[in-house]
Amino acid sequence: MFVKMQIFIITNYSIGCPKDHVLLKKIEESLNSIIGKNDLQNYVLKKKYNRLEYLQRLGAIVCGIIIFNNHAFQDDHECVRDTMATKNAKEAIEASVERAVKLIAKGNDCFAGCIGLYVHEQKIKSLWPIAKLRETNKFIILFESYRRYLIHIQTTFNKTQYLIEVNEKKFDCVVNKINEILKYRSAVESELIFPHFVYLSELWTTLVLYLSHITEIIKIKDHLDELVNENLERIYIENVELIIKDRKKIKHPIEPTFTELIESTNKSKGQLNFMKIKNSLKDFCSLTIALTNGLLIPAGLQKKLCENSDILFGFANIENAKYAERYFSDFLNAFKNAVFTCTDLIVLSRLDDEILDQYVKLTQKVEPKTKTFETQTEFIIENDLSVPNQINVTWNVWDFHRETIRLANIRQRQTHSTQSNLSYGKRNAQNQAYYTRQHKGF
Repeated sequence: MFVKMQIFIITNYSIGCPKDHVLLKKIEESLNSIIGKNDLQNYVLKKKYNRLEYLQRLGAIVCGIIIFNNHAFQDDHECVRDTMATKNAKEAIEASVERAVKLIAKGNDCFAGCIGLYVHEQKIKSLWPIAKLRETNKFIILFESYRRYLIHIQTTFNKTQYLIEVNEKKFDCVVNKINEILKYRSAVESELIFPHFVYLSELWTTLVLYLSHITEIIKIKDHLDELVNENLERIYIENVELIIKDRKKIKHPIEPTFTELIESTNKSKGQLNFMKIKNSLKDFCSLTIALTNGLLIPAGLQKKLCENSDILFGFANIENAKYAERYFSDFLNAFKNAVFTCTDLIVLSRLDDEILDQYVKLTQKVEPKTKTFETQTEFIIENDLSVPNQINVTWNVWDFHRETIRLANIRQRQTHSTQSNLSYGKRNAQNQAYYTRQHKGF
């Protein structure tokens, strides 16, 4: 049991490798200073209750002693290595975010030179076909998703790093407290020193978990970098440079009207609730998305157009915002259809799960209440689609019969006013007294 206890302490608290004979020797000495080899098994077998709790506490105390004896982080090569790895990971995440921002800006500059919205004329003047620009737009959406994931990774990384710093300060405080207790004493009571070792082992376990969390964050970041690799970046840059080069050859721009573009966008209907979008696209011009069916242009301002919701719409300039506010119903319908029918925007807005759930609900067949037509009761179908009603309801006659019977049963259970007055007194009485019955004695 003594040897098993050593292996348990090493593996449970992630102190090192169980094959390390130097570490095993240190744990053996620490464990032997608390309880002897022969005494451990005898003591545990004699205990009738709380054997597991005792062994866990014993392991925590030994772990705390080992960590206290080897807590010099400035001389520990592994701790220096972890610190450097954390610093390098932070710099790598920041560099990846800057790379994504530069790639997005390159595509936005290309779109700004190709497309112009003229609100007064209600036209778009484009030096390149909008359908071909959507191919480049797919890259921009990909890099924007990449940037958002990196921002989320960066936020999580900073939180974890802050928690590590807090735990390191706690760790140093506990070590200093133990040093103060041991400073001028040759013999220390176990009740005074052992709780500090237990707390030290808990802090060590927490630090190990946080460092493992940072390791997993770095793995996720590396996986994202593999997906958005240099080959993809090269193809994107070549595509953008080709558009910039060829657009100079076009003398007469394409000038579709807003009405034509909205009709083209509304050919495909999105059936998901508009409130699901939230503020996922507030950084891009909503009017451009609605008219061009998904092209991303940076927003210069953000405005709240719906009074009963907190959704912010981004616009390139104030003229676009005024147009969207003036023709709000047409703009909102086109914007909703553009977002809910474009796969790239669905992924960017993180609505893919909602769309799949909606598709499952639409494709599910509702089974009838009866299997055969002969035994079905009468169905009442009412399609009143007028503006004040807009009713499209189908119900079964027997559903109303059952509801009528239920309400009749409730009606039969209610009491009369005379019953209430006799048994409980007046309903709104201010004062009420019950007199005791006078019994005549014999």
